[in-house]
Amino acid sequence: MTKSSVISGFYKLPPKERLAIIKDFAGLTDEEVRFLENTGSLPMDVADHMVENVIGVIPEPLGIGVNFQINRQRLSCPDGD
Repeated sequence: MTKSSVISGFYKLPPKERLAIIKDFAGLTDEEVRFLENTGSLPMDVADHMVENVIGVIPEPLGIGVNFQINRQRLSCPDGD
């Protein structure tokens, strides 16, 4: 049987069932599935309302850019610092 990305009603399934389909489709290992299921501080039901067809959450580091210069001018904070 040929695999297809056409999965009727996929959006109607709960995230756990979607992930099971993707596990089979992509040949994911149990370890890879556990990684996707580990949502950290973002509950899966919240993630499911944030994006279409959610199957998991991948944490990303967050950093802040500081000390920018544009056209040779240093950007300053509104309070003068």
